[in-house]
Amino acid sequence: MLPRVLRRIAGFLVVALVVFVSYKSLRFAGFQLRWENPDQGLEHDLEDRQSLVEVARATFPDGFRTSQPVPAGELSQEGELALVAENASVGIGELVTIDFESPPPGKSFCANCPVSDEWEVSGLLLSFHSWTANSTRPYIIDASNFLPSNSPRHALGGALSQEHGLEVGVIQLDFPGRPRKVEFTIYGPDMIDPFEIIVWSRGNRIEDTAVIRTVATRYRPAGRSQFRSERVLAEAATGLDRISLDGWGPPGHVLIIDNLVIDP
Repeated sequence: MLPRVLRRIAGFLVVALVVFVSYKSLRFAGFQLRWENPDQGLEHDLEDRQSLVEVARATFPDGFRTSQPVPAGELSQEGELALVAENASVGIGELVTIDFESPPPGKSFCANCPVSDEWEVSGLLLSFHSWTANSTRPYIIDASNFLPSNSPRHALGGALSQEHGLEVGVIQLDFPGRPRKVEFTIYGPDMIDPFEIIVWSRGNRIEDTAVIRTVATRYRPAGRSQFRSERVLAEAATGLDRISLDGWGPPGHVLIIDNLVIDP
């Protein structure tokens, strides 16, 4: 009888050890369960807030993810106006590079603040969708805790919450001028492969194979597991309406965007 009891105890300890190691691995990768995340005030250091990223749900609202083709007017969530008209001309505007370090002429922004139409004159509109965030806008953040060393400090990320830190969700880039080519750098945990990037042209989703991704570097931010940066090129002769960058998951994860080039 005693050996049987000991075997059961040993088996339980092995299972508990596996669960504990898995949990610690997720925590080290930057994930955190919602109920582990106590309320945090403004007095908490922003670096601590940015490190809090929840594990996202595995289900989505009806119509939140769409398959090709769909009318241009339905590219947005229900109740949200489409930001690019179906009959919009292609290739409007000039070649621009947006590094999110400084605002365009006549505009302003602050670090760790929401943005939406600050770069409208350059042909870019921004929005953000998440079940957990109150903000419908992404944020310009001090991303030094997520980027390779010696990188510029600021980049585009999800919404920041006083209570939950950097929220996970979908960052949307809309292009009213319908450029034929858009290029940018994306950063996120290397364990997420691939990063989910959805590109739209005239109401149709471009095939994933038509989006060129080049791994730029793999690196390890302080206190986190390995991250990866990719240079992404999306191109369509019919013009690009929208690029959706989905960090919702599962599992929910950080996505940071920088060095955006809009080429009409």
